[in-house]
Amino acid sequence: MRALWGAMHLRAAVAWSRLWDRSEAEAHLTEARQAAAGVSEDGNAFQTQFNAVNAEIHSVEVSLELGHPRDVLSRAELVNIARIASGERQSHFWVCTAAGQMMNGKPALAADAILRADAIAPQHVRNRPIARNIVDDLRSTDRHSHTAEIRRLATSMKLG
Repeated sequence: MRALWGAMHLRAAVAWSRLWDRSEAEAHLTEARQAAAGVSEDGNAFQTQFNAVNAEIHSVEVSLELGHPRDVLSRAELVNIARIASGERQSHFWVCTAAGQMMNGKPALAADAILRADAIAPQHVRNRPIARNIVDDLRSTDRHSHTAEIRRLATSMKLG
């Protein structure tokens, strides 16, 4: 039950961040982190993927939703993404990281992150509006070395 409780707090944290309420979002992240301390590191009870790594992935998303690009990157640095088995969760992390890199004016790192996300779970990347926006923005800049890969991804996404 701890996993369900924690997963619920993770979703609440994201919901509050989308309402621009940092205090509530962070309070729910704190609750989720406390719950994660009591579950196995590779926890997937009730298919929640709830564990400490997933809590930190959500903290990256919360910072993104709150519009705090430096926090996106500082929190992303703390995530040991290899410790979660879910390709969807890994991909989600890399999409959020790519958005944070773009917000921080680092298109080369954003290109690396979005391509990594697509390599892990293309089905979770190619129709996500934020991923599509990142790829569209990356197509219009030459400040990265992945021009051909980004163009191929844009074609896969059927971007005009």
